[in-house]
Amino acid sequence: MNKFTLDHLQLSREIALLIEQGDIHQASKHFDQRREKAEQALAFLKSPQNSQACSSCLIQATIHALVCLTLPEDADSEDRDVQNYLVAAYVIQLAMTLHGENTSCRHAIDGERLH
Repeated sequence: MNKFTLDHLQLSREIALLIEQGDIHQASKHFDQRREKAEQALAFLKSPQNSQACSSCLIQATIHALVCLTLPEDADSEDRDVQNYLVAAYVIQLAMTLHGENTSCRHAIDGERLH
């Protein structure tokens, strides 16, 4: 199984930064890596065995990922706690807004309606 990491979530930002710095060669390498990981991610998402995660675990994983992506690596436990609250509140607020609007949210894989 392919392993996905938080580093893979940041490849687009790294590519943009490298292009801005004029390092087109390294940006191209990262772009190829991102494309490969995107293909692996799509195969992973389409696998029936990977659709069994409960909504509670998905929410916890989302909050964890957002906290990790929005804090510096050397953040102390107090900063992490505060960021956990902020991210959790943001995610729940956004979910409630989407749920309240009953929008035609689309499933990322096959376009199936969520509402």
